[in-house]
Amino acid sequence: MAIPRVLVIQRVLPPYRLPFFCRLAASPRLSLTLAYGEASPASALESVGFPFGLDVLKLGNRYCGAREIAVWQKGLLTLVSSRLYDVVIAEFNPRIITNVLGCLYAGHLSVPWIWWGHGVSPRSGALSIRLRVWLSQLADALIFYEATQREKFVSWGLAPEKTFVANNSIDTEEIDRLVEVRPRHERYRILYIGRLIPQKKVALLIHGFAHALSSLPPETKLTLVGNGTEQEALEHLVHELDLGERVEFVGAIYQQTQLAPIFNSTWVSVSPGYIGLSAIHSLAYGVPLLVAKGEPHSPEQAALEEGTNSTFFPSGDATALGKQLVLLANDSVRWNAMTIAARQKIQSSFSLSAMVQTFEQAVQQVHGISRTNLNQFVSDKSFS
Repeated sequence: MAIPRVLVIQRVLPPYRLPFFCRLAASPRLSLTLAYGEASPASALESVGFPFGLDVLKLGNRYCGAREIAVWQKGLLTLVSSRLYDVVIAEFNPRIITNVLGCLYAGHLSVPWIWWGHGVSPRSGALSIRLRVWLSQLADALIFYEATQREKFVSWGLAPEKTFVANNSIDTEEIDRLVEVRPRHERYRILYIGRLIPQKKVALLIHGFAHALSSLPPETKLTLVGNGTEQEALEHLVHELDLGERVEFVGAIYQQTQLAPIFNSTWVSVSPGYIGLSAIHSLAYGVPLLVAKGEPHSPEQAALEEGTNSTFFPSGDATALGKQLVLLANDSVRWNAMTIAARQKIQSSFSLSAMVQTFEQAVQQVHGISRTNLNQFVSDKSFS
């Protein structure tokens, strides 16, 4: 059988995804074309231009509303209908209207379709779940970010043999080459890495840091890596709390060679709102995590093991956050155990190589099959 020509459709191409796609493009088991568009002007995300070494096509993204309640990607349906590709992999996101239409059209053309994504979020209602389960039935395979999502969809009637799990990761192998094993007393940073947007609750972290500051070593500094719509308000808050040089805004950084010195001098990474890939990033460097309990976390929370590589505090409680910072700062034995466990978790369960292997398996399974039963709807189950 010929090597399958695979079209991967993404809304945008954020820099953190680039290493994975470069690794996937190097696979001898498929030929990759990547299609994506530009980020919304209101988004803190950035989309890579024309990355070297990848076969890329640009789509014309059109966003509906400031919160991107719907997305149309001009040119996507033309690509699907071109018959240039043997398999299509697309974001499992019903808000991308052209993906839904593309899935239906690919079925008409007998082009295998694979969904890749989160599945459902903690905030998904019954109607949203029913829509996603219906879409999952239309596809030939699904690649989930983590195993519990696969279990949910199988319980809702999805055939287990159609499901795959690729733990969402970054280039942890590059991190392995850059990480420096340093004792606790040589680390002085508390780190936040992510977008500066309301849902991330960075202001809560600043307040928690202010509560804890008098009980932390004098060299302790809070470092905020990222940018977003709240930066000006957060800078004003730092000034109001008279934190001066104890808090630093360093902007968005994507190169591991620039991030490594920051992580290697960090003793705890904090997620005051929902957590995403920063969980993998921090644990890969051996940095324990302090995370808000009860937030609508992304699937990367599967890497967190409370009391082993991370600890939690009640959501929205700045005082509790500050107390946890002080407890961890003053317990070097606990910190040593957590930093070892952090790296072990990533090395054993999260890597780009494992992600690539899962994608290869999914593509090989669906390549050449004839799609049937496009009108099969979700069986009469409960989705509460």
